[in-house]
Amino acid sequence: MYNKQQYRDWYEKTKEQRQIWNKEYYQKHKERILGVHKAWAEKKVDQTGSVWRLYGRRRRNKNPNLDKEYRLRKKARLMSNSNKLPLLTHDFIDFFSKQKLKDKILVEIGAGESTLYWEEKFNKVISYEHNPFYFNKIKKELKKDTTELNLFNMNILSDKNFLENIKIADYIIIDNDNRYMRRYYFSQCVVKHKKKTSSIILDNGLWNLNAYNYLRDNFFVKDFPGFNKNKELTVTSIFSVFKDPKYYRKNKA
Repeated sequence: MYNKQQYRDWYEKTKEQRQIWNKEYYQKHKERILGVHKAWAEKKVDQTGSVWRLYGRRRRNKNPNLDKEYRLRKKARLMSNSNKLPLLTHDFIDFFSKQKLKDKILVEIGAGESTLYWEEKFNKVISYEHNPFYFNKIKKELKKDTTELNLFNMNILSDKNFLENIKIADYIIIDNDNRYMRRYYFSQCVVKHKKKTSSIILDNGLWNLNAYNYLRDNFFVKDFPGFNKNKELTVTSIFSVFKDPKYYRKNKA
């Protein structure tokens, strides 16, 4: 009987040889392998065939959306394993993290584990938090010198440094504790002072309808409904393009 160490030694020793075997096997059976992959594609399963083996034909016939549901659950499970994920919907994080953010500036209203996540994605993160406990906790874990964490109070909307940071930001995330200061007030302030090319991200829009409706009335919106890492069903929305009158068709007399 082989133990684990013997298997590891054999695995490393034969690694190059096994790669050669795999290439030879693929060339010899190329047509059959491509045929199997084509069959999987026709049955709408992923190329490994894992979904097809996991669920039988009878169960698949009962639920045509089985593959889609499986992939969504797997995606949510993988993303939930990361403690530093923002408390935004999984679909939004998946979309937003694929954007080119390395040279961008983020202003985050409402700090937390998300601050640690975003500092790895952005060139600079300027974060604001009203709770001293979270402020001190997050400050100890920051890694980059370009990340700025600020403790704010009820006078923040008239703070000159805050308004200047809003003006230079490429993205502004509004995700603060609504019980301390309403997100509607932050939304009004951000719209007034932000630059034309920047985007506003509002979390839990349907839990903060005043803020959501105000931003939707002024900007075109892209919603990302779904679950967050706490398994709460909510929506994260991004507002980028201003609703200029030129987009509206004038009625002919």
